[in-house]
Amino acid sequence: MLKERVTVTTAAVAVLAVATLYALARFSGSSRVHNHCQALQRSGWWVDNSSLVWQPQGCTQRQYAYDDVVRCMKSPRTTSVGQYALFIGDSTVRDKFFAWARLVDVDVDGDAKVHSDITVRWPGEAGIAALFVWDPYLKGEVAQQVLHGAYNETLEQPRLVLLGAGAWHLRYANESGGIVNWRRTMDGVVQRLAESRRDGAAPIADHVYLSPVAPVVPDKLSPERLATLDPAAITWMNAYMQAAELPVFSSWTDMARARPLETTDGLHYSAGLERAAVNLLLNRVCNRDTIDPHPPMRTTCCFEYPAPGSFVRWYAAATLTALALLVAHSRWATIPRIVPSAATLRQLLVFGGILLIMFVCDRTPLFEKLHKHYIAWVFTAMLALATVGGAATWSADKSEA
Repeated sequence: MLKERVTVTTAAVAVLAVATLYALARFSGSSRVHNHCQALQRSGWWVDNSSLVWQPQGCTQRQYAYDDVVRCMKSPRTTSVGQYALFIGDSTVRDKFFAWARLVDVDVDGDAKVHSDITVRWPGEAGIAALFVWDPYLKGEVAQQVLHGAYNETLEQPRLVLLGAGAWHLRYANESGGIVNWRRTMDGVVQRLAESRRDGAAPIADHVYLSPVAPVVPDKLSPERLATLDPAAITWMNAYMQAAELPVFSSWTDMARARPLETTDGLHYSAGLERAAVNLLLNRVCNRDTIDPHPPMRTTCCFEYPAPGSFVRWYAAATLTALALLVAHSRWATIPRIVPSAATLRQLLVFGGILLIMFVCDRTPLFEKLHKHYIAWVFTAMLALATVGGAATWSADKSEA
């Protein structure tokens, strides 16, 4: 009896309703959450075990190239004076700098100038595109100048600031004061960021982020590093930055931990992994300036969906009208001639509902999005299962023509 009542359509509608209610329950009113800006910084995974394709939680990211970086850094929306990115920190921050710089100039030498400042300029221009300041303790003059917003003619306000420290505090604890002084430095950064957000305060930059302390692979560390770079201490330091609500890219930690083969010395990771990490940073900083707000919307990370147009609103109203008429149809003793039959209303409702669900899935942030990723053996296995299922249920049509 139950089998006769439950049709495929009824089951599909029930599943859709449950999925929609679940999505609504998880939906956040904060634009930074439902537009997945925070997801770029906090969560994600590698799509498989071979490629360096990162999937942020619930959204699709853009793969940035030179033209995109130019459009972002020179956007008229920026409030910064300088059109460049500033990286301050240790060698792990320098790796991020080189990944960014190679988008501007592919011939940048990543092995030169190990413990010194590095400048990369826009091709054919005098303007700075990216600047790295070697300061593994974040105690240098430039770091303090930036944190206090004290810019001048020799150091213009950047569009982006990335800070990072921690490895040298552990590696040279006697010189640096170890974790105790690192914590004081982070507390000072927290205070300065809070002060910079007050009305009338000197702004640091359009975007300010911190790099986590890079996780290490103990088996690949040199004896000197193995004795000082304690994985437990690194985990505690990264947790402390998150607890202090610093704008740290925690997803970079997950990227490195899941790819231990991407490092040869146990501390610094491959150019490909750093490129993927910097691409997350670019999506966080630049999507507002580089994404076309018109469909098709291939990039949904840190993206504000446009409001539905008038046609969509009218279409939704017509679908709801069909639903109301279908409900009223069974209650009316006499059906007005202008009202379609129940069968017609039912078909209109199904057709309209399908199109509205497609719009909600594709043009709103209610449901999470994933990158399309093709795996040949999975596709082949699914095709084989479908073929076997079709062959097993095949039967000849014996009805007369």
